[in-house]
Amino acid sequence: MAKLEASIIVNVPSAQVYALWSQFEHYPEFMAHVREVRRLGERRLAWHGRVGDADREWETTITDRPQTRASPGRASASR
Repeated sequence: MAKLEASIIVNVPSAQVYALWSQFEHYPEFMAHVREVRRLGERRLAWHGRVGDADREWETTITDRPQTRASPGRASASR
């Protein structure tokens, strides 16, 4: 399986970053490859996006919600 990894430095308080970062439904507004994010429940999300030249759909489960972390979950992909 291919691995995608990236990082950025954001110079604002972590609580402010987390408040924005945890609003997944807004990701299509600033992530060009993400077309749609829908909540399936309190901790589950359905994603639709572009990966390379292909449209893909996948689900994520939020496994942890600490307000000092920027990546509170894991993803599982389906073809």
